[in-house]
Amino acid sequence: MGTALPLAMKRPKRQQQQPSESKARVPLRVQPGASKNRVVGKTERGWKITLTAPPVDGRANQACLLLLSKLLRLPRTSIRIVHGEAGRQKLVEVNGLSLLEVEERLREASKL
Repeated sequence: MGTALPLAMKRPKRQQQQPSESKARVPLRVQPGASKNRVVGKTERGWKITLTAPPVDGRANQACLLLLSKLLRLPRTSIRIVHGEAGRQKLVEVNGLSLLEVEERLREASKL
């Protein structure tokens, strides 16, 4: 015989949490070992970024994420590489900004 709880004692169903922040995926073309850390501009393959860090032991990836964090004015933990950690062509996910906002900030940075 089942033990049914009165309605007042039943636990409410968990509601699925909707993400309150925007997410954007941004394609990058990274050139490690350059003379400056900067956003060069947008190309047909994505945003071109030059980095002074060499492509050794993930140092260029870390430099890329730190540069994006600074330029996008977001915490480093809000940005991650989702594809291309071992290559120059990367796909980066940015939490907290829409694609339009990310592109606007990168465009501003490329003019500096």
